[in-house]
Amino acid sequence: MSHKCEHGKDSDVCVRCHEESHDRPRGAQNADLGRGAGRPPIAGESATGQIQLRVTMARKNAYVRAAKPRKLTAWIFEKLDKASGYEQI
Repeated sequence: MSHKCEHGKDSDVCVRCHEESHDRPRGAQNADLGRGAGRPPIAGESATGQIQLRVTMARKNAYVRAAKPRKLTAWIFEKLDKASGYEQI
């Protein structure tokens, strides 16, 4: 049964409504596995910062192709670290 939820979604199931109906904070599905939301830290380093980047699909696809055979995240880290002069200790 389709409904329009309070989040503006018009679908059979709104993930946010489902999580709220079960009194689970967003990202709690990973907490059930013993870890917080997001990717695991690198080299024992706690990842406390977050960067989000919204781009067009064409731009994302170009980045993904450029990153091959590595994962996009590894490619992005390499490019940003080189450009900024950041070195992991």
